[in-house]
Amino acid sequence: MLVFQVTHITDICEESIAPLLDPEAGAPLCEADCVFVLAQECLESEKRRRPTMSTVVEKLKPLLIGSSSA
Repeated sequence: MLVFQVTHITDICEESIAPLLDPEAGAPLCEADCVFVLAQECLESEKRRRPTMSTVVEKLKPLLIGSSSA
């Protein structure tokens, strides 16, 4: 969960997203990083560099499956 709105996601691409996360949410940092990187990929200005929706689904599936078994 983000604790403030990020207006330019690329401004923080080189930094850890840990300071942006709500520690009470309990989301593992590695999963949050994975989603963050995927979001960055989806925001690429060149269409050919953005992932397809099937790629997005494939990248998110393990996170959803992993969170439902916790």
